[in-house]
Amino acid sequence: MEQFNIPEHYDVMADLDRDVHDDIELSRSEAALAVSLIQESTGSIPRSVFLPCFGTGRHIVPLFKLGVKKITGVDLSATCIKKALTHLTRLNGGNIVQLTLADLRSWYTNEEFDAVLLLGNSFADIIDPSQLTLFTAGMLRSLKSGGVFVMDYIGERYLERCRTARQSTWHAVLNGVPVLDCRVPKYDSEHRVLQIDVRVEALETHELVWTGFYQKLILTPTELIQRFGARSVELQHIGLADELNPYYSAVDSKHPLHAIHGGDLGMLQESDWWVGRKMK
Repeated sequence: MEQFNIPEHYDVMADLDRDVHDDIELSRSEAALAVSLIQESTGSIPRSVFLPCFGTGRHIVPLFKLGVKKITGVDLSATCIKKALTHLTRLNGGNIVQLTLADLRSWYTNEEFDAVLLLGNSFADIIDPSQLTLFTAGMLRSLKSGGVFVMDYIGERYLERCRTARQSTWHAVLNGVPVLDCRVPKYDSEHRVLQIDVRVEALETHELVWTGFYQKLILTPTELIQRFGARSVELQHIGLADELNPYYSAVDSKHPLHAIHGGDLGMLQESDWWVGRKMK
C-alpha cells in the first residue's frame, strides 16, 4: 500500500490547518492536560521535554509557561519548523529550545529527557509496521528511566466514520485563497490503514486547489501496549480526548475553532490519550 508523503503533507497542513495551529487556547489546553498527566505520574513538572513530530510548535510556549525549562524537537516538515520558529519570539530569556529537521528513524542524541510528548495525532503516520518500530525506538530512546511518555492516538474509535463515509467540510484558507476543505475517511482492512482523502476547492469558483491524502496505521490497544512494552514503556489508556479536555467537547462554545468546524474537530476530538512510564 502506498505510504503518503509525510513532509509534503504537513508542509501543506501548516497553512491549510492554520485554524488549529493558531488556536492558542487549544494549544494551552492540550499542553496543560499533558503536564497534568505527567505530574500525576511523577509528582513534578518535567524540566526537559522531547517533542517528536512537533509540527508548527504550537505547544512550545504553553509548555514553557507551565514550568518546562528545556525543549528539544524533531520534525520532517521544513515548512512547519519555519512556522515554529516564529513562536520563539514570544519566549522570555532562560528557556532553551532546539528544533531539528530530521527523521526519527535515523536521528540520535546523547541527551535524556524527563518526558516525551507526542501530540497532534502523529503516531502511526508511518503505516509499515517495521518502520513504525524504528520510529517508536527513536522516539523513546532518549526518555529517562522513570520518565513519562504522553500521546494522543486516533485508533479504532474513528473507524465508525469510515463505515458511514462521513465527510467533514470546513472553511479554510490555502495560499491566500478562501477554500472549502473536504475530507472523507476510508479504511483498508487488509492493511489496517485509515486513510483520509482531502479535496480543497476554491470557495467562490469550486475549482480544485489541492488534493491529497494522509493515513494512520490502526492498532488495537493490546498491540499498542505490547509495542511500547518492547521499548520498556508501560503504556496505559487514560481516556477519550473529549472527556479529558473540556475544550474538545465545548460544541456550543464561542471558541473560533468550534465556530469554524461547526463542533466537528475530527481526529482531535475523537482521539484516545495514553500515558506510559519508562521502567527503571
